[in-house]
Formats: sequence, structure tokens, C-alpha cells
Amino acid sequence: MKILYLLLISTLSVSMAQQFTKMESLAPAMDGGDSRSANWIDYDNDGDLDLFFTNGPRAGENNMFYENNGDGSFTKIDSMAITHDKSPSDGSTWGDFNNDGFADLFVANWYGKNNLLYINNGDKTFRLLPDTVSLSGGYSEAGSWHDFNFDGFLDLFVANSGGDRKNFFYKSQTAESFYKVSGIPLTEKTAKSRHFDWADYDNDGDIDLFIPNEDNQNNHLFKANGDGSFTEVTDGAIVNNGGDSFGSSWADYDNDGDLDLFVANFKGQNNFLYKNNGDSTFERITDGIIVNDKGYSIGTAWGDVDNDGDLDLFVANAFTTDRTKNFLYFNNGDGSFSKDTSIVSRDLGWAYGAVFGDYNRDGFLDLAVAKCFNANENNALFMNNGGTNNWIVLKLQGSISNVSAIGAVVKAKA
Repeated sequence: MKILYLLLISTLSVSMAQQFTKMESLAPAMDGGDSRSANWIDYDNDGDLDLFFTNGPRAGENNMFYENNGDGSFTKIDSMAITHDKSPSDGSTWGDFNNDGFADLFVANWYGKNNLLYINNGDKTFRLLPDTVSLSGGYSEAGSWHDFNFDGFLDLFVANSGGDRKNFFYKSQTAESFYKVSGIPLTEKTAKSRHFDWADYDNDGDIDLFIPNEDNQNNHLFKANGDGSFTEVTDGAIVNNGGDSFGSSWADYDNDGDLDLFVANFKGQNNFLYKNNGDSTFERITDGIIVNDKGYSIGTAWGDVDNDGDLDLFVANAFTTDRTKNFLYFNNGDGSFSKDTSIVSRDLGWAYGAVFGDYNRDGFLDLAVAKCFNANENNALFMNNGGTNNWIVLKLQGSISNVSAIGAVVKAKA
């Protein structure tokens, strides 16, 4: 289910240097490999967040799953189908596509291997669904769920960076079957795509799609027309700046009611930040550390880590000549950011994916990082030390819409 954290009181209580502690003795940080993505998910509906990592070496490697014990500790579970794939897995995404109340799992595989679609049986076991989604071999990097035609069932988009490089789009056909859509703008581009993001950037009620591309190719933005079709946007900085773009994420960093866009660039390039003007156009931000901090950036994650009412940003870096550092930026609340220098930003290695989630239910967002230095690096888990600022947790569940409530928007003002 979607868990959303919203601020109620804005008083900064913890210094940046003390915001996180690296939890090296907890199970998720005591083993690793060539990890690529990290997902927090309450797979058993017991009220706390469990953790899933994918692993992606060419020869294949089992993925890793950790069940939250509810007391701040985890138990590694290696007896489930989702941890026995022995595949080169990159991205992963959870969503209740059959609307039975339990989150299901898609895993994207590279090197021409078939992707994997698992159904959550509701009893802490999974089964592989031998459907079109699991019978399509590709060079897949990431997948994400969204009910694009508002029929109450989740559809699936998958980004590819190899082969013919065409992305996959699967429409839900029944509760447990999909058909592959082709011949539309979303599936005919042949750029090298590792990531993408669904977001309603123009606030018209339907979800649009942004796709970052590597090799200094222009990135892609597709506007949803509201009838199940999309139109490619070709004007504006977002789709004309080039860049060796690996990752991206939308967030309303300036709290003006519309979604802004961050793009992670590789090969020592500066990252991109685009401010949404509220009229379907964007302004590229060129001042400030957040867009002048050259890195080998891949994964990104937004979260209000200090509960002060604005969103902070973590950026994962990898595949330099040696171990490297990641970036954590604190939002100053005035459109600018300050760079963190604490353990999160000093931690060396290669970081590919990252995700915020409150695993110990104290109201402050913790951070899990998927790591991959030399294809044999332990993953990282950082506990948020909290503070005195207030917080609220909402568990969203669709009744007419998809049960996972993916695409829901909650607005709060304090």
C-alpha cells in the first residue's frame, strides 16, 4: 500500500550532521552483492515496512528479502520464489495488480532474460505468473505500475536500455493477465532508457510519463490526453537538454502545488532540476549546489527527512574508477538546498538505487541504499534519528480504483 508522510508542524529540531545513523548490524546491511534496486513494502499487511533488493550481475544472482519483525529488526527470508530467480535483475516495483489486497511484484531483468511477475498469495508466499509479462525477454532496467485507463486495474510500463531498446507497455486484460501494447509513441522510441516516472505534471487529473535517456540523447516527455492515448512533448528544456541521464524523480520541492523534476546524470555531468511553472512549462534551474555537483548519478529519492515541511533529496552515485560518495541535499524552504556532510554523504562505495521509508514507525524517514561496488558490496541502511517535529501516516486503499491506491494524491496544510 502507499504510505504517505505529511508534516503538521514546521520546527527544525535536529542538526543535519545528526540526522542519520548507519545501521551496520541489521540484517539488510550485513550482506549484499551486485544490488540495483531497493523497495520498502508491507508485503504481509502487518503494518510495518519490509525490504526487497534486486541483484544484477550477468551470471545471475538471487534477490534478497527482509521481513520487518516490528521491533526495529529484520529477518532475512530466502525461502520464497522471489528470492530464487538467479537472474540479472535490475529494477523492481510492487503493486496489487489483481486487487486481492496484497502487493504483487515485478522484477526487470537484463541480458535478454525474461522479466518476472510474481503474485502475492497472501500467506507470505509468492508464485510466478506465466503471463505475457514474464514471457517477454528484454534488456529491462525498471518497471512501474499505473492504472492509465482508469479501469481499476494496474497496467505496467517497462524501460529497456539494450536490444532494440523499445520500451514495453502492458495493459491489464483480466485480474491476472496482460496484453502487450505496441504501435504507440511510448513503445516505439529506441533511446537507451534505464528509468522513467509517471506523474501528473500539468494537474489535469491524468498521469503523464517522463523517460530519461543515456548517451546525451534528449529525454522524453509524454502528455496523457485523458482518453488512454499520449502525445509526445517536443518543446521546452526538459526534452531538449540532452544529458547522460540515468534516473529521475518528480517532487513538489517548492510547495507551490505542482510537481517539479530532478534528473540524475552520469559521467561527471551536472544533474538537472526543472521548476514547474504551473502552466505546463518548466524553468531549468542553473544556480545552487543541487545542479552544480558533478557526479556519476543514477538513483534518486525525495523525502522530508527532518519533518520541516519541505522535501529533501538523496542522489546515488556509482561506476566511477573507485569508491565514491553519494549526495544528500537538505531543502532550505526557499527554493535552495544545502549539502549534507554526515555519514550518509561520507559513506563510500557504489550506490545504484535508494528509497526512503519509516521502517521503525517513529515518524521519521529512514533510508535504504542498494550498493554494487565490484559486484560484491553490502547494502546500506540508515536510521533517521528523528526530532521533535510532528508527523502523520496515512494508509491509502482504493475501493473503486486500484486497491494499491497508486496515483492517489493527498494534500494537507498546517
